[in-house]
Amino acid sequence: MSKTVEDFLKNGVDIKPVESVFDKTKKLTFEDQLNILLFACYATQLFTVKDIQEAVINAHRATVYSQLQNFVEWRYLERVSGSHYKATQYAKDIMNVERELKA
Repeated sequence: MSKTVEDFLKNGVDIKPVESVFDKTKKLTFEDQLNILLFACYATQLFTVKDIQEAVINAHRATVYSQLQNFVEWRYLERVSGSHYKATQYAKDIMNVERELKA
C-alpha cells in the first residue's frame, strides 16, 4: 500500500466514482417544492417523508423533512402526528384543490 500521493499516482490505481450523499441533499428547485405541495393537496390520506421520497422526488430524507418543516412554518401543511402531515385548507385554496381526507 502506498504512503504518499506520488506513490499512489505512480502505481496507476483506478479511482472509482462513488455516489455522493451530496447529490441527494441538494437544495430543492421551485418545481420540486411545487410538486411536493401538489402531492400534499391531492393526497387522500395522511403522508410521511417516505411517501414524498417514493412518489414525488428522489432526495435525501433530511432534505424532504426540511422542506416539509418549511411548509408547516408557512402554514401550507399541518403536522398531524410525529411523522404524518396533511395539507391545510389554505394550501388547497391556493392550489385550487377541493379534496377531503378519507377517514
